[in-house]
Formats: sequence, structure tokens, C-alpha cells
Amino acid sequence: MNIELITKDDLNSFKKELMSLIKSTAKPEVEYVSKKIAKEILGCGESKLEQLRNQRYISFAPIGREYKYKLSSLYEYLEQVTINSV
Repeated sequence: MNIELITKDDLNSFKKELMSLIKSTAKPEVEYVSKKIAKEILGCGESKLEQLRNQRYISFAPIGREYKYKLSSLYEYLEQVTINSV
């Protein structure tokens, strides 16, 4: 019986490779997304999204009475705030 263990380092390495692959192969069809989708991507609530917008951590465009959020900006923000394990 051959048993293989998966470590946190293995998972972090896999995550980086997967994110890199997704970014390189999947060009988003839409450049800007709604507030609802932005909150889902960031895993935050409406007040945090507003705070990130007001502090210019994420790019946005006011369209009518709504804000649309730049998809690449959301992913860049996530990369900046990701804490890597030791």
C-alpha cells in the first residue's frame, strides 16, 4: 500500500500554478463586473467593497447609478493581500 501525504506547501504551490494557468489561458469576456459579482470574488460585504473603492484599492467605473468593478483589479487586490504560509 502506497500512501502519499499532501502538505500545505504542496497545496500553496498547486494554488499558485492553478491561478497562473487560469490567468494565462482564460481571458475574461467581460472587463467590468457588477457589485454582486465583485463581492463574491472578494468574499466581502457591501461596506468593505465601498471602502476599497473609496480608498482606490480597486478600479471601478460609475455607470448610471451603479458602479462596475474592473475584474483584473479585483484579482490584483487579492494577490496583494494574500498571506503566504511559512
